[in-house]
Amino acid sequence: MRVTGDGPVARAVAAHLEAVGYGHVVTQPSAPGAGDRVPHLLARVERLCADDTWHDVAFAFGDARTTIVGPRNRDTDAEVEAAALARLARQGASGRPTATSPGGTAHGTASSTTPGTTPAFAPVSAPVPAPAPAHDPLTVALVAAQLALAVLDSTGRLVEDGDPQRWPELLVTTDGIVSELRLHVALPRLSRDGRALDVDAWSASEPHDDHGDPAAIARLEPLWDTVLGLVGEPLPLDLPQLPAGLAAIVDDDGRTLGGVGATTAAARLDVALGALRVAADGPVGHLPGMLGLGTSAAAARVDAVARLVERSDLGWRPLWREVETLGADVRSLHVALTRHLGRPVTMSISASEVGLHRVDVRDPDGELLGRAVASGVGAAAHGALLRAVGLAQWQTSGAHLVTPDPVIDVLDTRSPTVRVQLDLWARSAVETGALLLVVPERADDWRTVGLHAVVASWS
Repeated sequence: MRVTGDGPVARAVAAHLEAVGYGHVVTQPSAPGAGDRVPHLLARVERLCADDTWHDVAFAFGDARTTIVGPRNRDTDAEVEAAALARLARQGASGRPTATSPGGTAHGTASSTTPGTTPAFAPVSAPVPAPAPAHDPLTVALVAAQLALAVLDSTGRLVEDGDPQRWPELLVTTDGIVSELRLHVALPRLSRDGRALDVDAWSASEPHDDHGDPAAIARLEPLWDTVLGLVGEPLPLDLPQLPAGLAAIVDDDGRTLGGVGATTAAARLDVALGALRVAADGPVGHLPGMLGLGTSAAAARVDAVARLVERSDLGWRPLWREVETLGADVRSLHVALTRHLGRPVTMSISASEVGLHRVDVRDPDGELLGRAVASGVGAAAHGALLRAVGLAQWQTSGAHLVTPDPVIDVLDTRSPTVRVQLDLWARSAVETGALLLVVPERADDWRTVGLHAVVASWS
C-alpha cells in the first residue's frame, strides 16, 4: 500500500495499515503545491496491482470545519475525488447559503418571466477559502481510523469479488466530532448524442402518476445533501401554500429559485428539477434541441416537448374563449389571481397548425406571468394560470425567509392534464416523423436517483 500526504493523518493511517497486517506500506509526500489548496489532501491510499500500477483506494480531504473520508462502498477514482473536493471547497468560509442565513436571499435579483432565458443576477461575493485543518489529536485519530477502515473495506471487496457501487458513500465529519455516512451523487454532464426514442418507448414507460409524489422527492434527497449536494434543498419555508404550493431553493451563489405546483410536494419537485437543469445543460447546452427533466420517462418527454413547442413558430393564430367556458378549475384559479391576489391579467389563447394550443397570462404591462401548451384549451389555461397564481402569491406573501422576487420559470410542463395531453401528442408526432426525442448519453447515471432526461428537436 502507498500512503500520500504530508501531515499527521498520513502518518497515522500508515501506522494503522502496518498494525493490521499489510506487509509493505510506503509513504510519500504530496505533490508540490498540493499543500496550498483548501480543502487540503490529508491522505490518499493506493494499492499496488499485479501489473505494477497503482490503483486508487481511498482518500481524506479536509479543512478546519469539515473532513470527507472514503469511499466505504467502492474504490475511489479521479472523478470521485474531484467531485468531492469541489463540493467541499464550494462551502467557503460561511458554508452553503441557506434561506435563513445572511446572503441567503438574492436581493436585487431579477425574476425570470421568460421561459428558457437566463436572468441577470446581482453579483455575489465569492466564498472565502476556509483555513487549513486543525491537527488536534482527536481529529487526527478519527480521520486516520476512518481512512484505514475504508482501505480494509476495499480489501474485503477484492477478496470477495463484490460488485462496486455506482455512487460513493463518504464519511463526512463536521465540527470535529460528528461523523455521518453520506451518499455522494455527482451527476455527469449530459451529452448531445444519445439514443433516439420510437413509439415503443410509450408502451414501456411509467404511468402519469408521479406528479408531486413524495417518494420521487425522497429519491432525490442525496442531491441536496448539505455538504455533498449538487443543489440546495427545496423547502416551503414560510411561504403560503394556498391556492398554489410554493417552494424555494437558495443556490450556492445566493440566488432564490422558486417552484410552483398544485401541492407543496409538487412545488418542491418543480424547483428541484429547475435547479438541476443548470447542472444537466452544462456550459454549452443542447443547441440542437430542448432538454427535458422529470422523475419519470413521460415527465421528461413532456418537459422537453413543451419547451420546444413554446419556442417554435407553429403557425399560432389567436383564438377567443370565455374563461367561464374553460372549466371549474380554470375559473377557480382565475378568481384567485384576479380577486383574491388582486392581479388584473389578460389571458390570450393561440391555436397552432399541429393541433396544440398555447395560453399566455400577462399583467397589464405585458409581462408574462404564466404559459402552457396542450392539446386542449382548458388544460393549457389551467397550467398557465397555476404558474401566474404561484408567482403572484409569492410576490404578495410578505414571507420573511425569501426574497420577494424569486427566479420562477413561468412555463408549466408538469400539471397532470398538460402532461397527459402533450405526451399523447408527442407520441403521434414521433410516429409521423415530425418530432425527434433522444435520451442523451450518461442519462443512465441520472436514472440511478430517479431522474430521466430527454432532448426534443424537430426532425
